[in-house]
Amino acid sequence: LTIDRCSRRPARSQSSRRHCGRGAGFTLIELLVALLVLAIGLLGMADLQVLALRGNQASLQRTLALVLLTDLAERMRANPAAVQAGLYVLSPVTPGSAPALPTPDCRSAPGCNSAQLARFDLAEWQQRLVAALPRATARVDCATPYSASALQAITVYWDEARSGASGLDCSDDPAASERSRDSRLNLSCLRLALLP
Repeated sequence: LTIDRCSRRPARSQSSRRHCGRGAGFTLIELLVALLVLAIGLLGMADLQVLALRGNQASLQRTLALVLLTDLAERMRANPAAVQAGLYVLSPVTPGSAPALPTPDCRSAPGCNSAQLARFDLAEWQQRLVAALPRATARVDCATPYSASALQAITVYWDEARSGASGLDCSDDPAASERSRDSRLNLSCLRLALLP
C-alpha cells in the first residue's frame, strides 16, 4: 500500500502520484501576470486620484473667485456715492500684482470719505485676490453715465493650471489666432453683474 503525498490517502495509481504537485500552487508566470494586472489597476487608481485632486483645486479656485466677487459687490453696495462717481472702475493690472494699501487705512480710520473708501476697498480687494488665486487680475466696469438700472460688471481672471496663461479674454472665439488661444488655454474667468 502506497500513500499519495498530495491527499495523504492511499494512491490509486502510479500516475496520480507523479502529477499531484502540478495543481498544488502557482507557477512563476502566473504570479508575474497577477502582479502585472495588479500594477495596472493601481496605476489607474493613481491617475484617477490625480484627476480628482485637479478637479478639487479648480473647484476651490472658482469658489474663492466667487467669494471675492461677492465681497467687492458688497463693498460697492455699501458705498453708492463712489459707484455713482465711477470710483470703483478698475482696469486690469499685471497678473499677480496688486497695489499697496493707500492711506488713510479705512479699517481703523473712521473719517474716510467715499473716494478714500473706494480706493482703499479696491487696493485691499486686489491684495486678497492676488493672495487667493494664481496670477490673478480683475476688471470692474461701471456704466457711465451712472443710472440705477445700469449693470456694473466685475470680472476676475486667473491662471487655473498655473501654466503661465494670461490675457483678458476667456472666450473660445474660433477667429482668435492660435497663438492668442494658446496663451489663454488655461485662463479662467468669472464675471458677476450687479445692479447698484
